[in-house]
Amino acid sequence: MRGNPVDRLASVRSYDDMSVEMLRQRLKLLTEEKSELQHQLTACHLQIQQEGKAFHKTNDERRAYLSEIANLSAAYEAQRRQRSTQQRKTPGSKQMRGRHSSRKAEADSKKGKERKEGQHLKGGGVGDSAAQRCQETKLLRESWLHSLNH
Repeated sequence: MRGNPVDRLASVRSYDDMSVEMLRQRLKLLTEEKSELQHQLTACHLQIQQEGKAFHKTNDERRAYLSEIANLSAAYEAQRRQRSTQQRKTPGSKQMRGRHSSRKAEADSKKGKERKEGQHLKGGGVGDSAAQRCQETKLLRESWLHSLNH
């Protein structure tokens, strides 16, 4: 077919000018194209269904893993808190705290001497950096868990 496809009247005229045999060939060609397009449509429909099933299966597995990670993290945090509480209650832990506090006192006294000499240190010494690292680790863990859930 030649001419402007938008011009319907020209399209009708082109069919009027065609012989019956040419019209039959055209009809056969259009029928074959229709059949091919229907097969493609069916194949695409089946592919979409299969991909949908695969997506739902994968998404369900992801949710199960996230749930498992959350449960394990909660159990780990509970154990960590329990260990921390037990360490505070045991008599040996007071000695440990005493050692740490004496180390901190030594560090503070050294810091005081250095400040007298005109040097200023940033940070709060040994205890502050450990607390800061603990806080940063906790924030990272929370943001990681939050990103997994969303």
